[in-house]
Amino acid sequence: MSRSKTKLLSVGDVLRTNPREGFWGCAVVLTARDKTAEFDPMCHIGITTSVYTHEYSFEELNVSELEILRRERQMRVAPHEYKSLGTETCIAVYSRRINPATIVVGNVDPSPLHGAPLQFIAGNTTDGGWPFCGKIDASLGNEAVHSWRAEHDRDAWQKDIAQAERSHEEMLLRLKKKGTQPDN
Repeated sequence: MSRSKTKLLSVGDVLRTNPREGFWGCAVVLTARDKTAEFDPMCHIGITTSVYTHEYSFEELNVSELEILRRERQMRVAPHEYKSLGTETCIAVYSRRINPATIVVGNVDPSPLHGAPLQFIAGNTTDGGWPFCGKIDASLGNEAVHSWRAEHDRDAWQKDIAQAERSHEEMLLRLKKKGTQPDN
């Protein structure tokens, strides 16, 4: 009985993402390593600033203009109060295994996107390490869609953010009443 080999992502693979209905983004595999004694095959994936409102093809990408998204990261410190954690580079470590949420549309030289060596160390993007995210899921590229909408679809985006914040605060209040949520 033969086992079929699992297909793995390769350095430079360009991934078409679809984290939100009506929006498609682009991510690029920046590094790849094989399975080790401790870990399955992993790779660094960078979320680019490219966002489309249609299911684009590889030929539509202007590869020379691809860049990794950098965005402000915030943390909730109290009800309706957020603190900036600084700017993060949208790179994370993922499984190299291709699954139904992984759509490879092409391959590029990723070296212009992030010149510094990337290590497989857990961290927060500012300390030499990167978030470990596991398998690729449908939300890959959500950061780029939020950034794009903040600039190009601001009114609708702000309404969605306000609704999400209200819903989140209501959920935290319910949990607090049940005694399962900290005070802030």
